[in-house]
Amino acid sequence: MRPEFEPAMQQFATEEALDLPTGVRFSELQFCQSIQGLVAQGNAGLALTLADAGLSFYPQSEGILELACLIAMAQKNWSLATEFLQDLRLVQQDAVPPATYLLN
Repeated sequence: MRPEFEPAMQQFATEEALDLPTGVRFSELQFCQSIQGLVAQGNAGLALTLADAGLSFYPQSEGILELACLIAMAQKNWSLATEFLQDLRLVQQDAVPPATYLLN
């Protein structure tokens, strides 16, 4: 996990936002929906932390990478946004939309 996400992850654990039994993990879709929900609630920092956690389970997830990139861009964290864009381009390979190149 990236060091900048540790405080938000601690907050996430403290608030017990995930009340899951041991060994249960979110599906890729559930990660995306939860990230979007946190952004809608105005908690982009926690959403980015959840995206980072989601990428540890699903490193090839276009949806999680796209959301993480958009959040990083909204927070004007350009180096992190660039990192997510590069990862997204690696996942998409020959199917990278032209707009992705424009963002990078």
